[in-house]
Amino acid sequence: MKLETKYNIGDFVWVINGRTGQIVQREVMGIRLQFINSEQKNSYSFVKDRFNPNSGYHDFLGYDPVTEQEKYFWLYEDICYGSKQELINSL
Repeated sequence: MKLETKYNIGDFVWVINGRTGQIVQREVMGIRLQFINSEQKNSYSFVKDRFNPNSGYHDFLGYDPVTEQEKYFWLYEDICYGSKQELINSL
């Protein structure tokens, strides 16, 4: 079994903002891998807009300990894109 992800922590991806419908760039803050019916399904976590990951107490990477669920959200890999044009072409 080989675990693969399309993006890594710290990569920037393009997604559609669920509240506004606009195309936005987000930094990957975490990765979750799941196996459903022997198929790997990857999710990426992102910090919500109203929270600043660079304020307050920092970990060794300079990020807040974003552990409270209301500060972040998860998106599946198949709706994250490496470029803005790639996202536009998928619509």
